[in-house]
Amino acid sequence: MLKRIFVTLSLFVLCSCKPTIESKKIIPPYNFDCITSQSDCVVEGEIVNVTIEFSQQQQPVHKTNKAGEVINNIKAEIPFSILLTLSSKLESKAIKVNAYLEGRDMFMGQVPLFFNQIDLITEKSEKSHINNSTEHEKARYQAESLLANCTEETMVWRLWVTLEYTDEKNSQQNQKLFIDFTGERL
Repeated sequence: MLKRIFVTLSLFVLCSCKPTIESKKIIPPYNFDCITSQSDCVVEGEIVNVTIEFSQQQQPVHKTNKAGEVINNIKAEIPFSILLTLSSKLESKAIKVNAYLEGRDMFMGQVPLFFNQIDLITEKSEKSHINNSTEHEKARYQAESLLANCTEETMVWRLWVTLEYTDEKNSQQNQKLFIDFTGERL
């Protein structure tokens, strides 16, 4: 009898206590922007336009250029996010995003990026010659990565993106694009 009371009381105490170690949720930074060193923010293709933005937890010290503008390069060895916003000119939809990072001037290998679709935005716009409005969908994809440290203070990285989509004739199409951006050593 005493054993049953002890077991019941122990179970009650164990179930009602909070664990001392709480699991940490990784919350990626969502303040996306076109960075200063980025060669293009929007890449226009025949079918799909791509907006590319970066987000990284900023270090407390911000560098400025000679014009006094803040330089917001991606820092090496600190995780960052890449946001692709795809808008189709026709009724085609991007069905797969393949991407990787590599050094533009120095071989650093290819860093694969795994983009996941995070949402689909529907925008209304007016037709130019008719007062009717039409809806356009923009798909947003996000990937997480980090840059390797380089022996140089700054290094130019190239982001390659290949979009595979089906056009209105139901045929598979590819669109390949790249942008350059600067990473800096910690």
